[in-house]
Amino acid sequence: MKSTLDAAAFAAAVKSVSGILTKFEVPQLAQVRVQLADDACRVSATDGRAWLSVDIPATGEQFSFVFRNTEKLLRVLPHLGGELTLEASGTDNDRKIYLHTSEKAGEFPVLEDAAHDEISRVIPLRRYEVDLKTLRQRVTSVAYATCIRKDRPASAGVRFEDKRLWCVDGYRMAIHQDDSLSVSEPFILPASALKHLGAFKDKNGVLAVGKDYAAITAGGMTLTCPLVERSDELKIETAMPKRLTETYKVNRREYLDALKYLTDCTNAKEQIKVVFDEGLLIAYDRHGKYAAKVQLVEGNSEVRYAFNLAYMRQAVEHLGGVELVQIDAISGLSPIVLHGGNATAMVLPMRLHEARCAKAA
Repeated sequence: MKSTLDAAAFAAAVKSVSGILTKFEVPQLAQVRVQLADDACRVSATDGRAWLSVDIPATGEQFSFVFRNTEKLLRVLPHLGGELTLEASGTDNDRKIYLHTSEKAGEFPVLEDAAHDEISRVIPLRRYEVDLKTLRQRVTSVAYATCIRKDRPASAGVRFEDKRLWCVDGYRMAIHQDDSLSVSEPFILPASALKHLGAFKDKNGVLAVGKDYAAITAGGMTLTCPLVERSDELKIETAMPKRLTETYKVNRREYLDALKYLTDCTNAKEQIKVVFDEGLLIAYDRHGKYAAKVQLVEGNSEVRYAFNLAYMRQAVEHLGGVELVQIDAISGLSPIVLHGGNATAMVLPMRLHEARCAKAA
């Protein structure tokens, strides 16, 4: 069995999809798969939940295989140029692929690809044109507020709703609104799959949403993933506090510097509670007490509350691109809401009466 294709296109395809690979007990699943049929070569890889695939032109016979050592292949392919021929030979237990151009050649062991599931075909119910760079940035700005929970699958997903992307995991919420994408019906995609948007080189793509799966396609590459089951009826409007006691603004860089200082002072392996008291941040761990002062640029703060240091730092970090962060507070028992530009973050408070609230000397 033999087929020919462009060496540079094949090398680029293998490199592009290899970033999704992860460890599996079944060795075939941890390697790149190649399928040749109908004058095309499909190069694909999976992380167990999502698939990345690239289709490039090819001519020849129909056959498929899985490379035994993708890492080695990634080192070899950049040396090959021009027309590349793939020839399969050997038995099931000792199968090889002979790669050769007019100047170089090599024989590489391969595996049968029976362990790989076929990539689900998405029959679109809705289709959207997307700016992939913007979408990747937006996903990054909200995906920190996800976690894997068996009882709440939606907590591991990015929710697409009108012009908003948002995530909520029961302890925090992140929202980003942008006119670049507006969906007609809400759906949820796995945050773990959307992190592979960085594999796309093209700026513009198409997001196709089917009944059970979605696919993002651009420049011959496709990211396919299942829709996440909506395990709750959460809505942004019902989750956000309706009544505010006070609103004030802080310099984002100064606030982030204070949070980083407290992070470096405390034990990273512990859940650190920080008390916010009129702009004074007080943190404790089993070794000592630490404090940092943040200037209120606008408004006043009288509501004292406590929060998880790691969660608040993530929220402030992802409100990037703004000078000032607006903070809304109600009481020590209500969510803390932060606004900056097109992004909004919410962090649930920690129990204040358990915190040591004394001000630093």
